[in-house]
Amino acid sequence: MRRATSVDFQSRTTYKSWEILISRSIRLVTWFFQSLGVLIQVPWLAFVLGALFGGLYRLSDSTVIATASAAWLLYGAYEYLMYFRVLCSGECNIRVDLLLIYPVLVLLGLWALAVFFRARMTSKIVNNSTIDPP
Repeated sequence: MRRATSVDFQSRTTYKSWEILISRSIRLVTWFFQSLGVLIQVPWLAFVLGALFGGLYRLSDSTVIATASAAWLLYGAYEYLMYFRVLCSGECNIRVDLLLIYPVLVLLGLWALAVFFRARMTSKIVNNSTIDPP
């Protein structure tokens, strides 16, 4: 009978750590796509997000936010065309296109929010600073 060595123990714990990491990663990716999958059933939410980013654009006049607004509005139109079977022949159960579209929309939206809040923070700092006129 062979005795377990420290190398065997380390390799098993390393394997277990990787197994846990992969399992959590799969759950996170699954949660991400399931959360955004609501947009397939309720496509008008994409228009709501596009309008919200449009409002932020009006407040900040940033091209990144305008791009995010346009992207969400275009996605809303695309999703409605898919919903009413204009762009698909009837069997649209497997939507591989969303593997690219969803991450791009989310990253663009997060970038737009970061730009908006950074601009707001810098404008508050500039507006609150007291500079004595000469």
